[in-house]
This record gives sequence, structure tokens and C-alpha cells, in this order.
Amino acid sequence: MSSGSGTPDDPWLLQTPPLSSEYTMHRDTRDGVDVIVCTVGKTVLLYDARCLDDVHAMLVERGDWVELGSADEQKPAKDGTVEAWGRSPDNPVGGWYGLKKGLRGRFGMYVPPLMEHLGRAEVEHNPRNTSHAGALKPGGGAVQGLRKKPRGSQARSAATSAASGDSISSNSSATRSGHPTSSRT
Repeated sequence: MSSGSGTPDDPWLLQTPPLSSEYTMHRDTRDGVDVIVCTVGKTVLLYDARCLDDVHAMLVERGDWVELGSADEQKPAKDGTVEAWGRSPDNPVGGWYGLKKGLRGRFGMYVPPLMEHLGRAEVEHNPRNTSHAGALKPGGGAVQGLRKKPRGSQARSAATSAASGDSISSNSSATRSGHPTSSRT
């Protein structure tokens, strides 16, 4: 699902959370700033590399699943999501982690799989707009979630989805919507 060492010559090859598209990321320096270069087809996005530590710290602080909520820069992000946090004036950089004007969004789509690859988070991989996996949010498709990697465990994906407005506990004995979450441990 992911490979590479994260250099320009050997970028990380990643897949979006619903496992529907591939893209690459690598570390670089642009204008003296450590960045993550994200290439999706012919489109190149730039994210401040501090986001990797900052998202991890946010996940540790929240201690639970956080919905991804990916959105383009021009669209509002759903409150409480990784996407909303990645553009919030209350995050550690005081705004957007995306650095390329007009292409600063999609933080919740592209950064979490890199965090999972690096062993710093766990991402749910659910098909979008389908009804055959996990719980669904009312009137819509499956949503994606992110949580910090549990201590002492291997990075892994979960095959259940979070319902809109709900959270999934990192406690392996918790249940939601009648579905046990123990398959995550």
C-alpha cells in the first residue's frame, strides 16, 4: 500500500484513504522551508513538513479517532476534522499547512496516509459513497477517520468507518453502532 524512502529520487508511493488513487510525496526544502511535496497526477501540492509532528501531537491530545474531512481550499471544511484543523488559526502554525495558494486544501486526504506509512497514525480505509463497509453517516457515504498509532503496536488500517459526529474509541473493547471495534487491536 505504501513504499519509498521519501526523497525526490525515491518518493513515498501512497494511496488515498479509500484506496482509490495513488500519489507520491517526498521531503524537500523550498525557500528555506522544510516541505512535503505531494504529486497527484500532474498537480503538485506543498505542505509545511511541521504538519507531521503537529498532527501527531493533536491526535495524542484528543486521544481518539478524528474524522479526515478532506475538502478543496475553496470549500469549507467540516468542523472537528483533520482538514479543518489543518487550516485553523488555532493550530500551531496559525492557519494553512498547505503552502501553494489555490491548492492548500486536501490536507485530510493526502497527509494522513503518509503519517500511517511513517507509523505515526492509523487511518481507516473505507470505500467512499458505498454501503458495504462499516457504519454510514446518515444520508451519505462512509467517512474516514484518523487516530494516533497505539503505543507498542504495528501501523495498520481498520476496516470500519466512523459515523458523522461520532468518534471511535482507541479502546479495543469499545463498541459503536453495535459493531465491535476489537478488530483494530
